[in-house]
Amino acid sequence: MNKKYIPILILLLMLMLTGLASTVSADSDVTIYVEDSNGARLAHAKVDVTRIGGEPYSITVYTDSSGMADVTLEEGTYQFVATYMYSSVSFVGEITDPGPHTIQLVIYQSPFDFLGAIGLFGLFIIAIFIIFYLWVLVMVFKDAEARGQSGALWLLIVLFTNLLGLIIWFLVRGRLKKSRKKK
Repeated sequence: MNKKYIPILILLLMLMLTGLASTVSADSDVTIYVEDSNGARLAHAKVDVTRIGGEPYSITVYTDSSGMADVTLEEGTYQFVATYMYSSVSFVGEITDPGPHTIQLVIYQSPFDFLGAIGLFGLFIIAIFIIFYLWVLVMVFKDAEARGQSGALWLLIVLFTNLLGLIIWFLVRGRLKKSRKKK
């Protein structure tokens, strides 16, 4: 016998003696699909797999870019909990035969799930920014009209070019005098 195989044989013997080695026929290949309510697969969803009863077993896997994860499980009852962003779904299933199994977990997401990511404070900051931006647009419009320029044109320039358009307006407006309307 070749000496390079001895460490592998010792490791296998140790696994068998400690009961960590399992028979191939009792294992099942399980493919888990995580989808949203529209049937779109969710990439990078977290799936916790926990064995219920028997020897304790728990594993966490993440779906790949195609929204699926593969695990190999022994016979038994398992709880599958899929989490994506701030929504989750739970499913209890039993693996009874060694054949391949497919589990489809559907997560129903609220259109307001993004609020959990930015929080109410973030939403408040965004609202303040939008109000300030609208105020700047109104001020540019009024100032351009007061200086005899097309307020609508300058409003569109600032709207589509943002800060660059505002800087251009400040450079141009300095050369223009306010026109006074005579009664």
